Amino acid sequence: LEIRLENLFYLAEDQFSERNYTEAFQDFTKIVALEAQESEAVSKHKQQWSFKTLQKMCACLIHLDRFDEVEATYAQLLALINKSYVTANDRDQALDSVLTLLGKSDACDKNMVAKIYAMTLTRLKQTNKRL
Repeated sequence: LEIRLENLFYLAEDQFSERNYTEAFQDFTKIVALEAQESEAVSKHKQQWSFKTLQKMCACLIHLDRFDEVEATYAQLLALINKSYVTANDRDQALDSVLTLLGKSDACDKNMVAKIYAMTLTRLKQTNKRL
């Protein structure tokens, strides 16, 4: 299972780097579903892929202009920032990456950008984290 998750992640990341965002999103979705389905087994692994995967899923959705789905996916990402397997560096890089990409998107409604920033601030205050 651990190797399968890792292989799926890198396959999806390859799709992402080739700008095949729809295919990448589908593969990233499989990782989140598989980790949820096998949560007990996954909790014993050294590496858990869901946090990095959700970051990439947000990026795919932004590139695909599917902003209505970004909020829910980003909320899932924020829910994981306090997990022991998420380092401060990974957390900061992921949030910065999504927020920067969203802020640079001309197609995104500025109210959505403000809402995502507010969600981030609220979650960081709840967990006593900072960027």
